[in-house]
Amino acid sequence: MTARASRPITPWLFPLSYLAHATDEALAGAGFPAWFSRQFGAAFSLRDFLVLNGVGILVLTLAALLAQTHARLRPGIVGVLSTIVFLNGSLHFAASAITGAWVPGVLTGTLVWIPLGLRGLIAARGQLAGRAFLRSLAIGVAIHTSVTGVALYI
Repeated sequence: MTARASRPITPWLFPLSYLAHATDEALAGAGFPAWFSRQFGAAFSLRDFLVLNGVGILVLTLAALLAQTHARLRPGIVGVLSTIVFLNGSLHFAASAITGAWVPGVLTGTLVWIPLGLRGLIAARGQLAGRAFLRSLAIGVAIHTSVTGVALYI
């Protein structure tokens, strides 16, 4: 790993990219709520989508603020957020590839979140001890899984 690869990234990239991603999900095709509901038999409305994403942007903004003001916590927070966006972008890409259809959010998921997540994970790996890095991965996966569960059963 090079010194450049382990340099920290600004945590503010996460809430900013989240706004772009949520917009992509809302405006592409019939929108992510309609696609998600159709694929998974859920009743995920546009209102549910807006509420869930409103909470999401608030949490990401607070996480970025916490990482900005507490340098000691930054690598772990970046590891968690990077895991979430990398996983989300990868799932959008995989869903498009598997279904052969355009999935709302695949554009920013593929072009923004996969690279941002990968870059953040490389940086976090260079700054966290083994167990701390694995913990950040596990927390990120748990958060993404929980949000998906909420969307399924909201």
